[in-house]
Amino acid sequence: MSDIRIDDGTINVDGEWLTVDDLTRRIQEKMETGDLKLTELSTRVRDSLLELSAGAVEDLGRVELNGKSVRLLRSRKGQRVTTVWVEPKSQHPVQLEHKWPDSKRAPVLFTAIEIDGELDDGLFSLEPPAGYTLRVDKAPWPDEKRKVMTKVMHLGLWCWVYANHHEDQFPDTPADLVTGGVTTDAVLSKVLAAPDDPNGPPAIRYRKPNMEGTDRGREVIFYEIHEGWPADGVVACFADGHSELIGDQKRFEALMR
Repeated sequence: MSDIRIDDGTINVDGEWLTVDDLTRRIQEKMETGDLKLTELSTRVRDSLLELSAGAVEDLGRVELNGKSVRLLRSRKGQRVTTVWVEPKSQHPVQLEHKWPDSKRAPVLFTAIEIDGELDDGLFSLEPPAGYTLRVDKAPWPDEKRKVMTKVMHLGLWCWVYANHHEDQFPDTPADLVTGGVTTDAVLSKVLAAPDDPNGPPAIRYRKPNMEGTDRGREVIFYEIHEGWPADGVVACFADGHSELIGDQKRFEALMR
């Protein structure tokens, strides 16, 4: 009998770990508003392929692709030439290629494209197959801490966007993210506030990192504000972009020196 064990985000089958993503528990920040929301499945690639297909206006007639008759379309945008193989009935792309004839850039090819195809419900099931047992472990982080982590990582991303336009230097204060054109006052205030009080005072504090000669993975840049040390620890974001729930007060204090 094999054993399947599910820890938050991973499945272990006889010592082999598989990654899963439980979107029902994932939170993300909306860039334009600063609001927290449940993560949704991204359709960005699908939408982009449909947009590129619709923009291919030069009809090169019918050709054969993998034994099927398809329409061949082409468009040009700057140096890029996009060729699309389209299924005549659905008008959906089944193959798409980008080329830059006047550049050394390598072509990009999307093959076996399927738009809005039917998926087997079994693909999304966590029911173990016959002969396996299932053990589900409780998530190690409270939902409130997950929300704070989403906020500090979002702020960390903004800092990197700012640094990319300011000679690799992080802002002196969070307010610089507004003057630097990264966000707005209203959005910044909401992100800095506590998850359950989006219009309240800041619950997250910024600490400008030393970007020269230090380990960015040990440079705390954002952390929760607490009067005393909370029993479940403090969420912190580091200069390299990762975040942690730090339960050891002495370790946190050492990182802040």
